[in-house]
Amino acid sequence: MAKLTKFEKATTAIEKIANSAKVTRGYDRCQEVTLHTGYSEPGYSDGPVATGNWNDITRWVDGKSEHVDDAPSRLATKLEAIGFELEWSDEWINCGQCGGLVRCSGDSYSWVPSYTEVDGEIECSDCALENPESLLESYEGNPSKAVTLDINPQAHGYVRLNDNPYEHGLHNGQDADPKAIAAVLDKLGVERYLFTLDESSQFYSTFSVWAHDENGKELLDHATHALQSPESYNGPSPSKAMQSALQDATAQMGSLPDGEGVKYASLQADGTAKVRLVSPQEFVEGIKHED
Repeated sequence: MAKLTKFEKATTAIEKIANSAKVTRGYDRCQEVTLHTGYSEPGYSDGPVATGNWNDITRWVDGKSEHVDDAPSRLATKLEAIGFELEWSDEWINCGQCGGLVRCSGDSYSWVPSYTEVDGEIECSDCALENPESLLESYEGNPSKAVTLDINPQAHGYVRLNDNPYEHGLHNGQDADPKAIAAVLDKLGVERYLFTLDESSQFYSTFSVWAHDENGKELLDHATHALQSPESYNGPSPSKAMQSALQDATAQMGSLPDGEGVKYASLQADGTAKVRLVSPQEFVEGIKHED
């Protein structure tokens, strides 16, 4: 009799433990587990990976959390014993080319995506960099996207327009805004420009803007000069918006009743806050943001 592969063992374990679940949510959580051949994220080893929600099913009753179904954790233990790495399904996605897993949720303040997304298609760094010119072109003219992969635009005909990295963050004066910069370049008639993320940290990020040398040296020199003053590249202040939103949240929190749930505030980019009461059950399962 042929020896079962790890994937066959894992599939059998998923079905068996799902069918032993005590409640429907436990069954569904086991069935939602997905098996993958490996990672495409830099720094991770090879090997099979299972993604899912490994939290057991609980409910909030009479002021305390009550355990309902341990099927997810039993499945996690079994899959690890078979030889699978475990990851959370909301933190990882598949590369559409090679199928490898890439992280889509940061695990540190300095994390940056090691993938790109074009027309809804995810490509890991290795796959995307197979065609660097096409990759860079997909970022052109979009101030809402920045290149995070290990690629030097200068090697592909782009000229950096800023001498020092622009800063965007929660400290005073870190108000540089890619949309403001894009507006300047569009007005000047600069084509084929893009942004790169230079640094990511807890409270700020730095970035640069590049334009293709097809624009011509005279226009690029003019654009570089036009972007020298803060008035040309600054947008709304994130630090002032944060201060305003915190003040608004404090004022609104006082209107929420005590003892009826968890007081929750969501700070908005426009300097306002949305506050509401969250039930203990929602707090345990993870607060769902409201639009």
